[in-house]
Amino acid sequence: MDQNEWGFTLPEVLLASVILAFVVAALTQAIVSGQMQTYNALQEKRAMELAESLMEEITVLAYVDSDGSVALGPEGDENDRGDFDNLDDYHGYIQSSAGISDIHNHLLPEVYQSYSREASVEYVTVSIPQLGGDYEGVLISITVINKDLRNWSLKRFVPKPVE
Repeated sequence: MDQNEWGFTLPEVLLASVILAFVVAALTQAIVSGQMQTYNALQEKRAMELAESLMEEITVLAYVDSDGSVALGPEGDENDRGDFDNLDDYHGYIQSSAGISDIHNHLLPEVYQSYSREASVEYVTVSIPQLGGDYEGVLISITVINKDLRNWSLKRFVPKPVE
C-alpha cells in the first residue's frame, strides 16, 4: 500500500464516533431540559388558573351569611356550591380530579381534569403596621394538586366590612 493514500484510520474513526456521541448526548439533554421547563410552566399556569377562578368565585360572595351565622362551612340547606351565599360556605370545599367544573357544574376541559382543588376559610386578625392597626377578616386558602402530587397554593385576606 502506498504511503500517500488518503483516508481515515480505525482509531480516527472511533475517536470521531465518540466525539459525535458526546455532542448528540449534550444536545439531547439540553432539549429535554427545555421541554421539562415548558411542561412545568404549563402545569403551574393551569393550576393557578384553577386556583384563581375558585378564589374569584368565593370573593364575589357576601362576607357573612344573610342570617348572621358565622359558622364555618355551608349551612344545612346548602348542599351544592351553587347554593353557597357567603365566603365561609367554601370552608372544607373539595373538588376531586375528573370532576373539575365551574359554578354551574359544567365540566372544564380535559386538560384540567388531572387536578383537584380545595378551599379553606378561617377567621383571622391581621396586624398591618403600615395601616396602623389590626384588622379582622377571613383568610381564604386555595390549594390545587395535580396527578403527580405537586401542589400550588393561593391565599387572600378579605377584611371584615366596616359596619
